[in-house]
This record gives sequence, C-alpha cells and structure tokens, in this order.
Amino acid sequence: MLVGIVSSSVLPVEKCKLKDSSCLIQAFQKAMPIFMSGMPDVGVEILDVMKMDEVNFDLAGLKFGLKDGRLQGLKNSIVDNVKWDLEKRENGNIFSP
Repeated sequence: MLVGIVSSSVLPVEKCKLKDSSCLIQAFQKAMPIFMSGMPDVGVEILDVMKMDEVNFDLAGLKFGLKDGRLQGLKNSIVDNVKWDLEKRENGNIFSP
C-alpha cells in the first residue's frame, strides 16, 4: 500500500524512477513517519503503535507465537534499502522475499 501512495501526490516525496534506489530510499524515509502516523483521508490507519492479536513465527525450525502484541517505533524506522523488482511486479508481486 505504501508504494501506491508514494507515487501519488498524497505524500510530500520526490517522484523517483523505479530503478533509482537512492531516490527511493530517500522517498520512503521521508514518507515513513507520515504514513505510520496514519492518513485517514486516504484510508490508512495509524500503524505506530500497531496492535497484533496473534502472530506466529517459524524461524529455521524455532516456532513461537505472540498474543496481544504491540509493535512500536515504526515511524522512527531507518530505511536503508529499497529495491523494486520490475519482473516480479509484472507477475503481481512487487516485493522481493
């Protein structure tokens, strides 16, 4: 969802070419605090603090879960890499695993 908004005029970010990682990093970094604080006029709920009812993890065989969790501090995140895979985008998946 962030990708669609970043390319619109809703957030005050520079328009970037999809292969220009340094421009994309700056745009995402600038958009992060605004986006995570919520944008009700475009239907984005407040994401910092993010409430999670139940999340289950399986990390290399270590399985664990969290209930009634809260993820805080996302709006202060540092974006250190943005990669847009044009090939995967054509297949409907724009994020690299």
